Amino acid sequence: MVREKVSQESGRRWIRGELPATEYFRRAKSVARETAKKTVEARIERAAKLSLAAFWK
Repeated sequence: MVREKVSQESGRRWIRGELPATEYFRRAKSVARETAKKTVEARIERAAKLSLAAFWK
């Protein structure tokens, strides 16, 4: 049931056995790392803007 819900091609390839688990999870970790980095940067930028706006009020 879960296998039918996989939306990414790399995930479907891993399920079919066409992509080694080590490669699949290496890519997944890399994507997660980049996503986390962008999320943290956005949060810091938003906090800095709010802090600066509060300072000038």
